[in-house]
Amino acid sequence: MSMRKSNFFGYFAIGIGVALSGAFIAYGILNFHSFNRYVGVKGLAEQTVKANKAIWNISYSVNANTLKEVYQKIEHDQLVIKNFITAAGLSIDSLQYGSISLNQNTHNKDQVNTSNYSAYSSMTIITDQVDVIVKFVQKTSDLVAKGVVISNSNVSYKYTLLNEIKPTMLEEATENAKTAALQFAKNAQTQLGSIRQATQGAFTIANQDASYGDGDPYKLVRVVVNAEYFLD
Repeated sequence: MSMRKSNFFGYFAIGIGVALSGAFIAYGILNFHSFNRYVGVKGLAEQTVKANKAIWNISYSVNANTLKEVYQKIEHDQLVIKNFITAAGLSIDSLQYGSISLNQNTHNKDQVNTSNYSAYSSMTIITDQVDVIVKFVQKTSDLVAKGVVISNSNVSYKYTLLNEIKPTMLEEATENAKTAALQFAKNAQTQLGSIRQATQGAFTIANQDASYGDGDPYKLVRVVVNAEYFLD
């Protein structure tokens, strides 16, 4: 009888131990999941800005029968473009002269070899007078009317003042992320806790009209903040 009682109490003690052990394990798991209950959200901030720098490249070509005529035409075209730039109200200091590429073209007609020359060069204007460039880039036909053969006219508009708007944009993106987290917590019928972690994405600057390149003087600046908030 005493042995049966001993066995009974032994099994009873083991049972209580297992039950308690199970309770502690369950409690640990619940706490683990509770601690890791969080929501990941993204906050977007966008701002339209105007370019503060313009880079206008004008490429031109000349053709002549002699080298002397080629360089005379190059000097003529450079002067015409220079006068065009100054007439627009731009400083000559903003003007850069490109290198000259010269080709000799040989032709055979009636068994007689003849040759002429062609040359290519460019002039680049770098300025912060963006409005002036926007206006005068439409008037390149004036150069053509004065004998300049334009092979390419390309303008790149740049925005270089990103550091001035970074703080406010990051603040806005972070606030938008928190707003999204609050909405999620509301929908899930829970409370939003403290922030778990946050990472900032890269700032991007693109044309406002979504076109390729840098031909739009208006830019769309974007940044995304990734944040995680605990759920209470």
